[in-house]
Amino acid sequence: MRTRKFWVDVQEIIEAIVKPKPDSCCVYVFSDRADHVLYVGKTLNPLERFGRHTKDKDWFKEIATFEIEWCQNEVDALNREAELIKELCPRYNKVGNKSRREPSAKTKHYWRMVKTQDIIRQVKNEFGLSNLDSYMQLPVQELLRFTQRRDELLQQRQQALSKVGNL
Repeated sequence: MRTRKFWVDVQEIIEAIVKPKPDSCCVYVFSDRADHVLYVGKTLNPLERFGRHTKDKDWFKEIATFEIEWCQNEVDALNREAELIKELCPRYNKVGNKSRREPSAKTKHYWRMVKTQDIIRQVKNEFGLSNLDSYMQLPVQELLRFTQRRDELLQQRQQALSKVGNL
């Protein structure tokens, strides 16, 4: 019976980290036995990324649990990762270096493909609006939050592209 339980655990882990659809991206959180957050990351392929962590991170052996949250696209995942890093203050994330770090090739490619209307569509979705709804109909406070979020994403895009000389 012990073997059966082990197989169920492995099967649950595999099901948790298999990509639900090709263009999706996930954010993951590693925690230790005391439930302290060790690391928050983003990846298109969790199996591959976790494998790289085992090879190049000394802290990998401290991991007791992990959680995965699937996002609709890489922009959502980048934003969710930033939120979780701010909120959870993981021990091994280099938060101070993240803004100065060169974006990955995948991130650069993704931002080259993102248009302003894609960002507006995403923010509309975050605010519960359909693509056909006008965000100008929002109450003033919501409109201010909407434009602030839109400008934040546009700035992220501009920063990523300016680091590669596309703007």
